[in-house]
Amino acid sequence: IQVFAGYGYMAEYDVERFHRDSFGALIYEGTSQIQALMAMKDFVKFTMKNPSKFVQSLVAAHPLSNFLDSDSEYQRSVKGVSYEFRKQFATLMMRCFTPETRLSENGFKATILQLNRVFKKEYWQEADRFDKLMTHAETICQALAYKETLTVLAKHANKDKTRGVLYYKYLKLVTPRLAGIYSSWEL
Repeated sequence: IQVFAGYGYMAEYDVERFHRDSFGALIYEGTSQIQALMAMKDFVKFTMKNPSKFVQSLVAAHPLSNFLDSDSEYQRSVKGVSYEFRKQFATLMMRCFTPETRLSENGFKATILQLNRVFKKEYWQEADRFDKLMTHAETICQALAYKETLTVLAKHANKDKTRGVLYYKYLKLVTPRLAGIYSSWEL
């Protein structure tokens, strides 16, 4: 638009249409961002509503539990991916919701005093804590989508062994992507 100056704003020229149409993708993108926020909200709501169930699912997905199960290789693989996601997500939540530590008058950290606040509902509803987590909404949604797709592919591979190749190709594709998502959660 800077190159074409006024022509970039005049409807008689194609540059104006290109400029106007370029915003369509940005508006459309808003829909997927809202979906990402809703997926994150639902997952966080599930986690906060019943933290013990979340912890149980984390323990159940632990790779050591795979040795005790008679699951297929695909199901064990999905459990490993699920465990890693839940572990990384729990770490992200703790980063976002961990109470601040500060020195008390006698020099000790006041963490224990802050921990009492963690167990109160109001603590989890403080907006600035959710703001930290919301910055990761899109990557949480991506990771959930990768994990769910792997789950579906594993079910199909269990029914038809020829689909196992597709499962492993997708696993190979998403493994570095998930690692990239998890590393972005550390920032």
